Amino acid sequence: MINPISTELDSTLAEAVQALRSAMDYLPEGLIIADKKGRFLLCNRAARNLLGMESEPVLDSWPEVKGWFKADGITPYSYQELPATQALAGKALPEAEVFVRSSQCPDGIWLAVQASPLSNNRGEIHGSIVLFHNVTEKRQIDARIRMLTSAVEQTADSIIITDNKATIEYVNPAFESMTGFTSQEALGRTPMILKSGVHDDAFYRDLWLTIISGKVYRNTLVNRKKNGEIFFAEQTITP
Repeated sequence: MINPISTELDSTLAEAVQALRSAMDYLPEGLIIADKKGRFLLCNRAARNLLGMESEPVLDSWPEVKGWFKADGITPYSYQELPATQALAGKALPEAEVFVRSSQCPDGIWLAVQASPLSNNRGEIHGSIVLFHNVTEKRQIDARIRMLTSAVEQTADSIIITDNKATIEYVNPAFESMTGFTSQEALGRTPMILKSGVHDDAFYRDLWLTIISGKVYRNTLVNRKKNGEIFFAEQTITP
């Protein structure tokens, strides 16, 4: 005899599980929940896309996952080293960057991965939850910033960066060598620390009006070093 109450509960539970799966598919982050053997219980749409599951046979467990590499982008993870496996051992992983290559993305992508163990009310670990998102573009931007920073640091030209109120936010080593002011002494002040007294107020007014109008200002300025010595500088000021 079929118990109508039990049937109704089963139906309600099935609907709740389906609602949860649908909600997980709207997450921008990849999410995989697995049991203690690494078998996937839930794998949302973002996870399938990021791991190339749309063009490959669908993976069912972490032991089947291949193409995960460590931070050097070369050394492959063994199953025992995967973030999910570490979580099953009771180790929470706040965040690690993993290089992932698949047939869908042969050039590979970088993922920021977080993993945590799942425990029951007795404190026993019965699974893992892994969250990840694509940080490839961020890494590329960071690499470009490092390259530009290196170029700015090494150039022989003095460089000053200010905010829109002319407060100095950065000076490069060439500025320190040329003016005698250290970075610590210059930050928070304005370029007027170099004022020589040679140029009148109208000169600086024209300079400032050119910049705030969005135009590049070019001219030879007479500046003063920290020790009082006068020097000439061909300056280009870009808004």
